[in-house]
Amino acid sequence: MADSEQAESISEKSQQVRRSFLDLISCMKEKQHDISPSPAEIIDALERFTLWARNLGAMHSPTAKLSLDHRLSTAHDIRQQICLQLDEVTTALEDLMSIVQGISPNRDMAFDMDIEVEDVDEESLEIDDFEDEDTTIEPFDEAHMLIEVISESISYLFRIGILVRKSTPRDRFKRALQASDLAFPASFDVDYVRQKHPKIREGSLLGRLGGGIAKRRQFIRYCRDHRNRLGADDVGEEGKPIDARTEHSQSKATTFLPQKVEEVEDDAVSFMSASTATESLSNLKLPLLADLSNNNEAFECPICFTIQSFQTERSWRIHAFRDLKSYLCTVGDEECDARLFGDRDTWFEHELKEHRARYTCSLCGHGPLGPKQIRAHIQTAHGPFSDDQLQMLLDAGREALTKIRAKDCPFCHDWEDALRLRTNPGGKSTLPGEPTQDIFVSTTRFKRHVAVHQEQLAIFALPRATEETGTRDGDSTVADWSLARGSSYFIGAPRRSFRGGFPKAI
Repeated sequence: MADSEQAESISEKSQQVRRSFLDLISCMKEKQHDISPSPAEIIDALERFTLWARNLGAMHSPTAKLSLDHRLSTAHDIRQQICLQLDEVTTALEDLMSIVQGISPNRDMAFDMDIEVEDVDEESLEIDDFEDEDTTIEPFDEAHMLIEVISESISYLFRIGILVRKSTPRDRFKRALQASDLAFPASFDVDYVRQKHPKIREGSLLGRLGGGIAKRRQFIRYCRDHRNRLGADDVGEEGKPIDARTEHSQSKATTFLPQKVEEVEDDAVSFMSASTATESLSNLKLPLLADLSNNNEAFECPICFTIQSFQTERSWRIHAFRDLKSYLCTVGDEECDARLFGDRDTWFEHELKEHRARYTCSLCGHGPLGPKQIRAHIQTAHGPFSDDQLQMLLDAGREALTKIRAKDCPFCHDWEDALRLRTNPGGKSTLPGEPTQDIFVSTTRFKRHVAVHQEQLAIFALPRATEETGTRDGDSTVADWSLARGSSYFIGAPRRSFRGGFPKAI
């Protein structure tokens, strides 16, 4: 019984798929047949399969806690679907091997299909209708059909992998911060924030923002190390790692195939000083979805190192900033130092409710007061009240905040100056002694502006690709990310545009 279970394990089936891939590639190179698909196409499929297997721990022993077998021990339906797809790939590879070896003919599938032609009205077909059309039919032989079967099965495995990740939700960011051995010093990032935003020279916000960047570095390294542990058992028969990339492949999804990570002494920070970083990274960008995913195929996220799939740039960016928990409270005191938010709305709702809102006492009309002051007033003048009662009184006296002063942006003075110039294009000065009027913006616009500042700081947590990466031809964006394969150093060079990307902070 034990042997039967072992033979049916995801691990064994995955190992068999890989062996079949490698045997086929070796045979195709030896035979040198003029048969399409080429070895490069098979290698590309192997790379995609290897990415899936390593990311989910499919190669681990079934008894290992990191193995996909162990994680799906109670999810029999999902496990059965995975095994079914692995069997499909193995069978297709074996059939393809028979064709390459000459054992089976490479049949033309277009002529082997049973096409009913008796019911076609020949008189309705006009020869002239086809004279201006390209009637060339691309060959569709059995080998091509088998490649499509393999590709579809691997794509299905990726989709199942995404479901497996989503079915086991956990706060990986919190787990990463609990791993004290991965902690990064915040001093470099604090200096970077100070240099990038002179308005934040000192105070708790400076330390909070710099510390937030350091925590994001810790999260990225935690995810990277976990991914490497999942793929650690991916070895060949003699205990040597298998490298499927024996030829150059055009697959963008395989850009992030895990390789051995060279630990560098300054893994926590870049080699540059904070001032140099500020000058060269003034406008940081996430990688484009098109550079990560070929034709919207599933790919390994270079931040959380899990299999993901997105249809739009916007959905990819939302995921990336959620991974990084890109938003911090910019108003609160030390009680907010440990709060990181994964989306704009949750972060700004916190600021509005806990710090920026103004309240009038619903019992006596005293106010307006800030959140702390109104709580103290109600408890002192009218209390005591329970927490639930106090919250009801606060909600009843809360004033709707619709506008915020532009100068209240904690990051910059430029925004207010730019808005003032727009409202006063001629630059007319006020009368002597006349106070300068404040520029107000909607809460939605204020949220968007401050969020862009915070997203820039979050991107700085991503290890930076060196300028030497991507000095080839003009389309060097992919080259900028290629360094991410093992070390995940992948921030794009700031000189490149982000098509349809981030809104400016104005």
